[in-house]
Amino acid sequence: MASFNDPLFPGQWQLRPGTGINATPLYDEYSGRGVRIGLVDTPPPNPGLAELQGQIDWAASRVATGHNPADDGDLHGQSVALVLAARAGNGTGGIGAAFGATLVSYGFDSRAHRTVAQEAEMLAFQKEVDISQNSWSRSGESFRDDFSRDEYAAAAMAEAAAVGRGGLGTIFVRSAGNNGGTGDDVNTHSYSNNRWTVLVGATDAQGKVQGFSNPGAALLVVAPATATSYAAPLASATIALMLEANPALGYRDVQSILALSARMTDDGAGWAYNGAAGWNGGGLHVSRRAGFGLIDAQAAVRLAESWRAQSTVANLLSAEAAGEGGLDLPEQGRASQSARIDAALLVERAELTLALEHARLGDLRITLVSPSGTASVLLQRLGLGAYTLADGTLRFTLSSTHFLGEAAAGEWRLVIEDAAPGNGGRLLGWSLQLFGAAPGQDSEHIFTNEYAALAAAMPERQVLRDEAGEDRINAAAVSGPVRIDLSGATESRIAGQRLVIAEGTVIEHALGGDGDDWLGGNAADNHLIGNRGSDTLRGLEGNDILEGGAGDDLLIGDAGDDVLEGGPGADRMLGGAGDDLYRVDDPRDAVIEQEGEGYDTVRASIDYALPAHVERLELLPGARIGAGNALGNVIIGHDGGVRLLGLAGDDVLRGGAGDDVLEGGEGQDRLEGGAGDDRLLGGAGNDLLLGGEGRDWLEGGGGGDRLEGGAGDDHLFGQEGDDILLGGGGRDRLNGGGGADWMEGGAGDDVYWVDHPGDRVVERAGEGHDRVVASIDYTLPEHVEELLLEGLARRGTGNALGNLIDGNALDNWLQGGAGDDWLEGGGGDDRLEGGHGNDFLKGGSGADVMLGGFGNDTYSVNDPRDIVVEHIHQGFDTVRSWIEDYALPDWVEVLELWGHVARNGTGNASHNRITGNALDNRLAGGAGNDMLYGMAGDDWLEGGEGDDWLIGGSGHDVLDGGAGFDRMHGGPGNDIYWLRDPRDRILEFEGNGYDTVFAFVDTQLPAHVEALVLLGEAPLKGTGNRLDNRIIGHDAGSRLWGMGGDDVLIGGAGQDQLRGGEGDDWLEGGAGDDELAGGAGADRFVFGRHFGQDRLLDFNPEEGDRLLLQGWSQAEWAAALAGAQGQGGGLLLDLGEGTLWLRGFEAAWLGRDLALFG
Repeated sequence: MASFNDPLFPGQWQLRPGTGINATPLYDEYSGRGVRIGLVDTPPPNPGLAELQGQIDWAASRVATGHNPADDGDLHGQSVALVLAARAGNGTGGIGAAFGATLVSYGFDSRAHRTVAQEAEMLAFQKEVDISQNSWSRSGESFRDDFSRDEYAAAAMAEAAAVGRGGLGTIFVRSAGNNGGTGDDVNTHSYSNNRWTVLVGATDAQGKVQGFSNPGAALLVVAPATATSYAAPLASATIALMLEANPALGYRDVQSILALSARMTDDGAGWAYNGAAGWNGGGLHVSRRAGFGLIDAQAAVRLAESWRAQSTVANLLSAEAAGEGGLDLPEQGRASQSARIDAALLVERAELTLALEHARLGDLRITLVSPSGTASVLLQRLGLGAYTLADGTLRFTLSSTHFLGEAAAGEWRLVIEDAAPGNGGRLLGWSLQLFGAAPGQDSEHIFTNEYAALAAAMPERQVLRDEAGEDRINAAAVSGPVRIDLSGATESRIAGQRLVIAEGTVIEHALGGDGDDWLGGNAADNHLIGNRGSDTLRGLEGNDILEGGAGDDLLIGDAGDDVLEGGPGADRMLGGAGDDLYRVDDPRDAVIEQEGEGYDTVRASIDYALPAHVERLELLPGARIGAGNALGNVIIGHDGGVRLLGLAGDDVLRGGAGDDVLEGGEGQDRLEGGAGDDRLLGGAGNDLLLGGEGRDWLEGGGGGDRLEGGAGDDHLFGQEGDDILLGGGGRDRLNGGGGADWMEGGAGDDVYWVDHPGDRVVERAGEGHDRVVASIDYTLPEHVEELLLEGLARRGTGNALGNLIDGNALDNWLQGGAGDDWLEGGGGDDRLEGGHGNDFLKGGSGADVMLGGFGNDTYSVNDPRDIVVEHIHQGFDTVRSWIEDYALPDWVEVLELWGHVARNGTGNASHNRITGNALDNRLAGGAGNDMLYGMAGDDWLEGGEGDDWLIGGSGHDVLDGGAGFDRMHGGPGNDIYWLRDPRDRILEFEGNGYDTVFAFVDTQLPAHVEALVLLGEAPLKGTGNRLDNRIIGHDAGSRLWGMGGDDVLIGGAGQDQLRGGEGDDWLEGGAGDDELAGGAGADRFVFGRHFGQDRLLDFNPEEGDRLLLQGWSQAEWAAALAGAQGQGGGLLLDLGEGTLWLRGFEAAWLGRDLALFG
């Protein structure tokens, strides 16, 4: 039993067995956790109180409109909150009766200041909570709170009962009031006597009803308290424990359970038994002063756990009848009238609305008598006989709980007695409304600990009779051991008293209580529940359900298809003959079956291995591993990811939606992975493996297996035997393993492994891009695109598709066939035959022979010994060279240099396209009209014969078109062009470097080319452009024209003509008799020793022209000036080793600085 360190807990007898509410035995399991209770009261004034820390949801709490500050110190609501939900285990004060519950404060003023409007406002919010706790009333003010008046909260309470708790109904709890000593009655208050409320009176430490506690027919239960204000929260706490145990209870169920579980207390409370059946063998005890008795929380929770009904507003039934009225009420006399109810109804509450005239209501006792004879006193001499109506007329609705469980049909009689002389009266009219549930043939016979005393006092209760229906004995509220033998073969005993099942009565089901029970079935299909304790359950004949509950139980199914569930504890379960179902939740549970006793199933929430003679295992959440036995088992997982082991036998294993591992073991097994990424291992035998959805791994193991991957990217491995592998949708990997295997990948890009000549791969059109990995010589079947040789395989052959065929380290023979194929030889000296189509052939390492065949083929050469073979008219072919030097073989058109080794490439007699790489390449076109691309690096491009196109790319390139009409584009970098044909064309762009042309023909520099060098033995003309050009002549006589820009013109050894053009030019004739004209700008005329007899046609120092004398001294220059002679319109200067003639030279210029020396 739970214990707490709170100092006041040892003294809280109100929570203990005896004259308390018997809640402490429950605290190991229940505390009201998750239940929200509305505290309709004065708001607790101290939110920081340690005992209420964390117990109140202040964010959801409310305060009524017009709150009076004078009430801010009122402690009533705080005191109620402490009784109800004080924090437990905090070393302070005591504990609340439902210390795990959460309170929500709905605060209004104390009675001295509270208004009806505040009451209605707070009650309107009670649909927000599970339980509404109300320790307040209009006690002492009879008939004031009248629900026939709109100002009161009847509509709000009805709405909360209908919609609260998601339609299950908010449960209202109210204190009965403390004016019983002055003659008040709960039936004079609509707040107290309505059908939505659990009304609670108070008892003392001896279990006696407190004298102040208001009595009345609407009272439901009592609880120990010094005021009814503190009795009500004990009822609310009990209900919180019930709702934690069974959250599906309707508000009407809660009322019924409290009544059925309550204990008789106070022998002087005026007890009677009603006309119900099915409670401890008869009717319920009930009293105007104590209701159905003292709350027993343990019994109430046990009944709540076992409760099957759900009683709400939605299924509430009612029946009505009206009396004639017009009945005189004689003084000191007795009058009565009857009304008939014909409806089939089991009564839960009766409401009687009457109108009468009487000068002194306190003279009257008003009683309602049911068809069963139960007499419920609705009013008993109100105000101790002194109550007087102000106007002598009463119109009000009274109610009673005393008819709970009785049949409604029959005559209901209203009896009014006048107990005092002096006044008569008249009954004006009355009506009766009964509320309850539809009766049925299925009976619930409830037994509690009180059966011991009741059966001893009333032996007729020991005989149980039931005529029809599917019935149950419910001893859940019994704390000691019970023995129930539904067959009647042995004596049944409950709470120490015998129970006899009458002859002809068949009871189908039974529930034990908290003790060590023995429950036995009969020939019917029984449902036996042991509940707590170490119980023995025996089904006998029929298809029975046995539930042991908590404790170490023994369950024996006997004949029939039984369900055995041990519950918590180490249980021993024997199903017997029939197809039985076991539920296992503890590793200590033992399931025992014998050979030939049917087809049996275990459902386990723990890791489990089937015992002998059990055929089927179903894993529940919580279990991770399930194993079979020597039989042919069916083992089923759940969606959380499990491992299933079939072991011996022909097993069926089914995974769930998680990632499962299924191992068939020996036998011919069926493994079904289901959804998720599963691993299926068939083991020995001819197995069927079904992957299902997800990325599955299927291994057949020994035997001829069938593997089906299903949806997802699956791996199928047949292993030994002649297997069938079906991939299904997704990108599957199929490996038959040893044996002659059949493999179908299905839709998706699949990979097959072939290792046996008998292996067969089947693909269909449109089913993806597929590959075969073969360790034998292999020819691709239809609709398979790729072949990879491994192991000892040497020969691989394609099909009509465009295939990818990869060799291995051996000397392979790869044949592409039709289609655009990709063939890679790998290691070894390979032979690759492309066949028809545009093929790619890569020999790999080794001395390979590659024959592309028809089509535009591409070869990859990475060994100098590789041989490429093409024939005329077999297509437009390409070689990709990875070696340092490569020359195209005949009938191959394109050469591409690749990698970091290849440098040099040479064409053939065809029209070639040759492309370099990032290295410094030397590309030679040879004969034919070739295209050469240098790409990156400093490349040398030689066109050779034919009309070639040379493109240097980035880098400092040399472009030599050779013979023919060539086009050359150097690209970025300082490029050099060789012009050998006057039709050659050069293309350069601005910013692409400093470029030079070496020309054997007359040449005019194209745009963006800076330098020109003339070569050869014939006189040539070299012309610049708009740039600053450098033009160098040759020895055969050159004509050099600078055009725009500041040009440098240098002649050769012949007789040259130099024309500077625009700009400040440098003219240097060199050896030979040259003719120089600077043109516009400040030009420099260079003359050196042995330069010959040069003629300067436009020397003008006024334009900035100067002579640059190289190798001459100033003295020699002065001597030349002194000997200068006019000749032919110019000035002739003789320097001894050469002469200069300056046309148009004026005598005035002789005094100027004409020459520079260098």
